[in-house]
Amino acid sequence: MKLIFTGLVVVFVMLNLKAEEFISDFETDTTSIVDDKVNYKFSHDQNSVFINISTTDMNTMQSMLHMGVSVFFDIKGKKKQNVFVKYPLEPIRPDKQRGIEETLEEIETVEEIANKRNLRIKSIIENELPQKAEFSYFDDSEEFHILLNSIGISLAYTFDEEKGLLEYSLTIPKGKISDNPNADFKKLTIGIKSNLREEKSDTNRPTVSMGGRGSGGRPGGGIGGGQRGNGRQGGAGQRGGQGGSSDDSEHNKPKIEILDFWFDAAM
Repeated sequence: MKLIFTGLVVVFVMLNLKAEEFISDFETDTTSIVDDKVNYKFSHDQNSVFINISTTDMNTMQSMLHMGVSVFFDIKGKKKQNVFVKYPLEPIRPDKQRGIEETLEEIETVEEIANKRNLRIKSIIENELPQKAEFSYFDDSEEFHILLNSIGISLAYTFDEEKGLLEYSLTIPKGKISDNPNADFKKLTIGIKSNLREEKSDTNRPTVSMGGRGSGGRPGGGIGGGQRGNGRQGGAGQRGGQGGSSDDSEHNKPKIEILDFWFDAAM
């Protein structure tokens, strides 16, 4: 009887060690970088690269949902914007009647404010986000359905209402990042940017707006540049804005967090 009990204990310990080894391998293969209010996760297998962007910050959610996100890949370790996935193609205009921004006069409690905002975010994801995205490889670009396509790229937004967590997930084959079957990914850098375009005002000063596709199919870059990291750090996302406004008008504008972040993703 003691022998059987001892055998069961040994098996139990071995299973625990195996499970811990599996968890350890998973954590090692997944790089997680926290930059200000945004968490970036990167992992890969033999064929594909996986990107996850998540935040609980309301202003960053507005940027991700209304402006959209472009993810850039550069296997030479620089910050070239020749290979990217952009989604959505055009900005989602905020609904002034039922937008995320609410006034305290309309709602009584903080909980009700949060609930209404959560419902609005879910509504955008389920009813307003389009099903088309853009993939660009140097001079070639094509639109594709985000879930059903023949190029192997998939992406989606999800929202955890209990945690108040918005997530953007992207899967892309390595063969789309480089068409060279012998490509070396040891210097791969990945950039995350809000979809912006530059417009000229009446005074010919460039301003940033929630525009759509840039000239030549290239998405507009964010304000400022991220610092290259060492697999753990990258450039901080920065806030965008429009120049030439008075203090009062700036104070009344909703804050929009502009994503502009590069990090090393060496494989």
